[in-house]
This record gives sequence, C-alpha cells and structure tokens, in this order.
Amino acid sequence: MGSLREAKLIGGLGALLSLLDFLPHVGIPFSVLGGLLTIVAVKYIADEVRDYTVFRDVLIGVIAKVLGVVVALALVVGTAINAIFKGFKGMDLIALLVSMAVAVIVTWVFLIVGSVYVKKGYDKISRHTGVGLFGTAATLYLLGSILLILLVGALVIPIAKILELAAYLSLPGEVRSRTP
Repeated sequence: MGSLREAKLIGGLGALLSLLDFLPHVGIPFSVLGGLLTIVAVKYIADEVRDYTVFRDVLIGVIAKVLGVVVALALVVGTAINAIFKGFKGMDLIALLVSMAVAVIVTWVFLIVGSVYVKKGYDKISRHTGVGLFGTAATLYLLGSILLILLVGALVIPIAKILELAAYLSLPGEVRSRTP
C-alpha cells in the first residue's frame, strides 16, 4: 500500500507525462504511461482514505475512454480494409466517411461517459484530501470532453491536465480525517 507522499510523486509524474501527448513520436507512449501512473496514484489515495469507490470510479472512467478509442479504431479500420479488398468503389468511400463520422461520435460519447466517472472519483479525492483542484480539474475534463465535438474542448482539456498536475502536487503528506 502506498502513501499520499508516493501518490503525490507518482500522480504528479503521471500528470506531467500526460501533458506531453502533443509531442511527435513519443507523445502517445508518454500519455499512456502517464495514465497508468495516475491510476496507480489513485489506488494509493483510495487505500489511504479507505474509500475504494474512488479507485473503482476512476478505473471505470479510464476503461470507458480506452474502450471508445478501440471501438472507433475497429470501426474505421474494418471499413477501410473492406473498401481496400473491394477495390474502392464510390460507395466504399461513402461507407468509409460514414464510419469515420460514427467513430468520432462513438469516441466522443465514451469520452464523456469516462469523464463522468473520473469526475466522480476526483470529487471524492477532493473531499477526502481537501485538495479542491481535483474537483476543478475533473469538472474541466468533463466540460472539455463535452465541448470536444466543437473543437473548443481541445483548449479546455490541456488546462484540466495542468490543474490535475497541480492537484497531485498539492496533496498533503497525510489524510486530514479518514472516513470509512
């Protein structure tokens, strides 16, 4: 079982790595590693505050986001492979464009669902630790996810990531009060 100090270090590093997702070639691996480190930090926090719904909610949120990307990729790749084997006729191009549009919508919906669960978990962390930045970051993640379809969310989500980093670095050395 990790302590809040370890969660601060691991979560801070994870949040920092996830901020680097825009870098060419290394951005996606850094973001994935950052996400994994953040999940470990949330597990440590959940253990410290003895509220295992914190970890469950965040884990469900992350799984929903990943699942959305996987479903969207499968949809687009499947349609593209089908079109390639058929020789790319006019209808295949339309099918590919439709599948890409559906993939965007599916990813967006899963991202919103995932953000709702992450918000639930981060709001609980905020209550248990007294670090209000967790709740603020989670709200901005959710808002950014909703606005992503309009591309405005692409500006909001990096702000949420910065606040998430600040939240982890603001964790106290120990829990204020433990609630069973």
